[in-house]
Amino acid sequence: EYATQVLAFNSQQRMARIVLGARDFRARHYADARRNFKQAAYTPVGELTSSLLTAWSYAGEGELNLALKALDRLDVNESFANFKSFHAALIADYLGNSIRAEASYRKAYEQAGTSLRVVQAYGNFLERNGRPTEARKIYEGFVRGGDDNPLIAAALENAIKGVKPTPFISTPAAGAGPRTSVVKTYSGPSTSRATAVVMTFSVLAGMTASDRLVPASGRPSAARPTQDDPSG
Repeated sequence: EYATQVLAFNSQQRMARIVLGARDFRARHYADARRNFKQAAYTPVGELTSSLLTAWSYAGEGELNLALKALDRLDVNESFANFKSFHAALIADYLGNSIRAEASYRKAYEQAGTSLRVVQAYGNFLERNGRPTEARKIYEGFVRGGDDNPLIAAALENAIKGVKPTPFISTPAAGAGPRTSVVKTYSGPSTSRATAVVMTFSVLAGMTASDRLVPASGRPSAARPTQDDPSG
């Protein structure tokens, strides 16, 4: 495959490493995926994507503490704080640790309350945990900010009707995919860096369409959400 050919003459090519890591991730060869992601972490963008994808690989193995430890690597750059909080929330939510998830969702919302993805995920979490009134406030605050987004409008309508949503993230691949890159809202150090992050996450888009697999080690029964279908 092309990525392998690229590495034959440039073993440090970041996107080729990400592509191969994504292939291994999709096959649930998480340790192999991490080795490729690690070798992509030699630039600021590489540090960000490698840390996020490594964290989700541990989530695929049901390892919350190792996933959160991987996210701690983002502390080297203060512009990555939003990503750390948001993905910590998503991973804890996916693995069924609602206490840790809520703390991280709150932090992510404080940092980026105008982010569509943060609002969607936090509201979704609140609804699934029997707190639709709080979810409505989150959605309504977003609408009051002047963003008439149809996704939030639909979520608000369903919350009013009492329609319980499916999980925002239901597979590790969905968590690692472009839906959660949230680059458009999060302010970064430069437009070119944000563009590079978007391109990197787009490599993983194919994983979200076909990923319906249980993690190789088996997801802990206590951590399984009440609904397993992807939210979209």
